Amino acid sequence: MDLARVLAADLRDLAVDLSANAYTRQTLAMLQLSLYRQVPSALGAVITLTDRDVPGCPIGINLLVQPVEPHEIAAALLIPLDVVEPPCNGNVVFYATTPTAFAELAPALAAALDVDPGSFNHQPDLPHTSVVPGITGLMDFSAVNRAVGVLVNRGRSLTAARTELQRRADKSQTDLPTAAQTLLNSPL
Repeated sequence: MDLARVLAADLRDLAVDLSANAYTRQTLAMLQLSLYRQVPSALGAVITLTDRDVPGCPIGINLLVQPVEPHEIAAALLIPLDVVEPPCNGNVVFYATTPTAFAELAPALAAALDVDPGSFNHQPDLPHTSVVPGITGLMDFSAVNRAVGVLVNRGRSLTAARTELQRRADKSQTDLPTAAQTLLNSPL
């Protein structure tokens, strides 16, 4: 069995789920299993999702069996999700304990996905702190969307609400989630 093709199919399944603004535990579990079958020294994967409409609020899905310390990572491979059909915003980074863990996988995966192997980053920035299993960023993403909803409810268009929230963040020299939370905490 060509495990690179299986992993490519799992990445495509993930892209289909994400293009529908959803994902399933089954899809994530299959991606994780395929990675471990293909790369025995794999530590796991970190999926970072971004939304053009909510900049600065990435959602992270850390597919790890246990926490990973930065010194444990000897190899990494970043795959931008915009090269997978259907394209979506974000990336997947695979981590492993063996320095050459992705040497054979990267070209095989690129061929299975029918993409240029040069679109993969073999030396992405590595984490400086522990990476723990789980999902991050949902609270910030939710706060921004709720704040936009409050502004729409006050009569602004969706575009005007997003612009207003960004203006508030810029004016207070803070990030979008903090500006959103400030708006949500303020009296009407």
